[in-house]
Parts: sequence; structure tokens; C-alpha cells
Amino acid sequence: MPTFDKSNIQNYRNSYELSSLNLNPQDHRTIIRIKLLLKHSQNKTRVLDLCCGTGPYIQYALTSENKIVGVDAVEKFLAIARKSYIKYPNVSFVKADARNFTDVLPEQPFDILYSFCSLYYIPEISSVIKSVSAALADNGVAILEFGNTKSINGLIAQENFKRGINAKLHGQSIKIITMLLKAHHLQVKERIFLQLLNDYGTPKRLFYLFPFSGKFLKRFLAKKIAGRTVDERLSSLPLLQNFSFRYILVCEKHEI
Repeated sequence: MPTFDKSNIQNYRNSYELSSLNLNPQDHRTIIRIKLLLKHSQNKTRVLDLCCGTGPYIQYALTSENKIVGVDAVEKFLAIARKSYIKYPNVSFVKADARNFTDVLPEQPFDILYSFCSLYYIPEISSVIKSVSAALADNGVAILEFGNTKSINGLIAQENFKRGINAKLHGQSIKIITMLLKAHHLQVKERIFLQLLNDYGTPKRLFYLFPFSGKFLKRFLAKKIAGRTVDERLSSLPLLQNFSFRYILVCEKHEI
């Protein structure tokens, strides 16, 4: 059974703190996540935020009628989350490893489970997917964001890991992830690809990636064409999907 890896959790904590404790509502990727959450959380009474961090996405799933549980391995983030939602008795938080979180949850199953910006930092992703399936009710929905190490962003993140900046990536190709999901009764209903290009800084050692990364790309990638951002359109092209860093899969659980 997977156990806590203190060094991995510390690296995850560092990477999370480097990114942000709060959402940027202007970021096109954040907007896509929020829209997915609003779309699929309607009329769902039991909601689970896996790797919730400080809980920034909970506000978009929260209603007066549902119950939300946030799960994370870092107590510091959970303390902030508990303080933020102290006035909401229908929101609770549990410290647990994403690979075996069902062992400590007080109530199951859930109608919807989502996880953003974290799963690619976790080794043994098959254990995470197994736990996700176990936590969901039949016909339940999972919105899961994965990462691909074979991407421009993946190369930069791996270089930053060597420099002690990022946590180590444990991303997998969408082909492998889809197979794992299917093995645990999770059928992919929707796929969104993002971040073919990197819109923040690049280490000098990877100078050859300068033309494909940098802050100057941020506005360009966020522009919309017929309702979809340039980032999403480029990343979703059949020949480029396998080189995009982020992919969000919307799944439904159906027991065979």
C-alpha cells in the first residue's frame, strides 16, 4: 500500500507555493477549469476536491445543498483552507495521500471528484486512479488534470527539478492514463488539451526552447478564436496532442 513520501510531499508543497495559493481568474486555463466544474457539479450532492491545496476551486462547486470534502497531503495548505471555509459547515478537509485517500474518508461514495494542477507530481498514478474509482458512486463524474513529461513544459520542469525549484514530474501519456482509467471502470467522455507552449521563463541551459516559451506568449495563447483559446486549439491538434503538457479528462464511472 502506498505511504507518505516526505521528500515528495515537501517538493509538491514547494512547487505549489511557487505557483500560487490563489487562483488567477484572468488565466485562460483557470477559466476552463472553473467552467468544467460549474458544468459538471450541478445537482451533485457529494463533492470531493482531491489535492485541494488551500481550496481555491471549492467556491465554484459550493452550494447550500451539497457537501464538499477537500483532501490534501500538506497540513499547511489544509489549515489555510479550513480557515477560509470556517463559516461553511458543509465543507470539511482531510489530510491524506492521494494514492490511498479512501482509507481515511469518513463517508463515501461521491457524485463528483475533481483534481487540478497536482496529479503529475504524484508517483504511482495507478494507485491514485484506483482510489478515485473506489471513491465514486456508479455514474459518478471525475474531472482529472494530468501532465505529460514529453512536452516543452515537461522538459523545463525537469530541468528546474535538477536545480531544486520544481517537484519531480511523474506525468504519463494520455494513452497510458486512458488505459488505467478504463481498467478501473472510468470512461473518458471529454478531453481538453492545454499548454503546448510554455508561457513563463525558460532556464538558460535550455536556450533552444526560448522561441517556444516566455511571458510574451501568454496573451497570444489566451486569445479566443470561435470560443476557444489559441492554447487549447493548438494543443488539441491531432499531431500535437501528445506534446501538450496538460490534459484534462472528464470521466464517468460505470461498473461492468
